[in-house]
Amino acid sequence: SDVCSSDLGKFRINKWGRIKIEIELRRRDISAGNIRRGLTEISDAEYETCLRSLIRKLGRIDADEKVKLKTIRNLIQRGFEREKIMRLFKLDE
Repeated sequence: SDVCSSDLGKFRINKWGRIKIEIELRRRDISAGNIRRGLTEISDAEYETCLRSLIRKLGRIDADEKVKLKTIRNLIQRGFEREKIMRLFKLDE
């Protein structure tokens, strides 16, 4: 469906998180059911891999606190869930 290809395109190309994708689709008057179905097309493994690569790109896990906070803020702005971000930071420490 269009929703699925739009979701996956935003995720893969723009590296957006599920929250930002959902907000964008709601803005376009896509139904909640279609949004939910589209978001399930993004596997958790692929999502986590993307998030890990962004963390590596934006700032090192072992960086000082200021760099970590900046990286976390950037990932939240991209629409990734705070809990997932924090869990990955804790796992990689």
